[in-house]
Amino acid sequence: MHQDQAAGFWNTVQAHADVLRAPAHLPPESVEWGEAVEAAIDKLDAIDTAARDFDEHLSVEINQVPTGGGSTVLLAISCGCDPAGMAAARTLVEAAPELPPGLSACAFKPPVPREVAESQGPMDLAGKALDVTALRYMAKPSEAEPGAFDIACFVPSGAVTDMDQGVPGSLASQLVLGMGIGELKLMTKVARIGVAVTDAPPAGAVTSWELDELLGP
Repeated sequence: MHQDQAAGFWNTVQAHADVLRAPAHLPPESVEWGEAVEAAIDKLDAIDTAARDFDEHLSVEINQVPTGGGSTVLLAISCGCDPAGMAAARTLVEAAPELPPGLSACAFKPPVPREVAESQGPMDLAGKALDVTALRYMAKPSEAEPGAFDIACFVPSGAVTDMDQGVPGSLASQLVLGMGIGELKLMTKVARIGVAVTDAPPAGAVTSWELDELLGP
């Protein structure tokens, strides 16, 4: 990890800052907002490349998130849930200069606010409509990894896809788990994950957002 590469990443961000933060200053869902979002996404390849130049584990995700009475565009520096990249993600964010209003950065992909996920309606998962609140989870302390948890995921039958790679429901279970608890907790709070396909989850099973609270800080 080199200071020059960190500076190069943030120089790239700052060069595109006005385009990246433009959606935060426009009425959501307006034609202009949609065009601004597309323009910001177009800059993501250059920013991703600069992140990988700093460390091969890193990538960048951009999202517009609510802040008080307005919103900001958040650059999440992700290590792809690979613990080998955790230090690099933190180091790169710590090297960030002051960013202009409407643009901020964090290490690791944060949870998606539940109200945001619900407002978007069912998401498309491998051609199927997935209600993210239909998945349920239960956690118990891990005996193998103190401080972490073994997670049981209960996935409705309609969320099984051809992309589950041998474990029916695994794609939906991990996607929605990450949405609810965020990337950092996926790496530090989850020891094992088990998946069961059922349209009748057991009593006491909770959404991934409720699970986030149960896992603690």
